[in-house]
Amino acid sequence: MKITITSFGYGHAVGCAGGRHRAPTVAHALAAVLNLQDYDVAVLHRDLHRDVIDR
Repeated sequence: MKITITSFGYGHAVGCAGGRHRAPTVAHALAAVLNLQDYDVAVLHRDLHRDVIDR
């Protein structure tokens, strides 16, 4: 997952194994907090098209 604060051109990546549970939850929570503070935020689901990693 990647969060980009477009007004500053700043990006932050949030990752976990598989990218389907922890990373999206953290990314969307962080984006919600930043949006409440009037930041223009975009969330990119980088690995959504990939298969889930079996452990």
